Amino acid sequence: MIAACLVIALLGTILLYIYTLTIQPNIISISEALVTREGKLIQVTGEVKSIELGSSFSKIIICDSTLDLCISARFSNDLFPAAYNVYEGDTVTAKGLVKEYYSNKYLEVKSEGDLIKLK
Repeated sequence: MIAACLVIALLGTILLYIYTLTIQPNIISISEALVTREGKLIQVTGEVKSIELGSSFSKIIICDSTLDLCISARFSNDLFPAAYNVYEGDTVTAKGLVKEYYSNKYLEVKSEGDLIKLK
C-alpha cells in the first residue's frame, strides 16, 4: 500500500515537472522570433526603438543590437501601468505569445511581469 502511494506520488511529480517544462518560454533572438510559428510562447531581449501608446492597447518596438531586426510587443493598457516607465533606448525583456497580423509577427504580452526593463 505504501509502495503504491510512493509510485503515484513519484509519477505525479514527474508529470508536473514535464508540464512546467512545456509552459516555459523559449529564450530566442529577435531574428528567430520573426520566423517562429504563431502561438508559441517566447522571450526576447532587445533595445526599445519606439513606443506607441494607444487608447486601449500600446506597443513597444524591440530591436536587436543592430536596430535592423525588430518585433513589436503589444499589451493592454489596463495591465501595464508600469510600462510607461520604459523609454526609447532602454533594454527590455518581453515574454509573450507569437501572433501574426497581415504577415507581421508580434508578441502578445499578457501580464505586467512579462515586460521587464533591464537598464
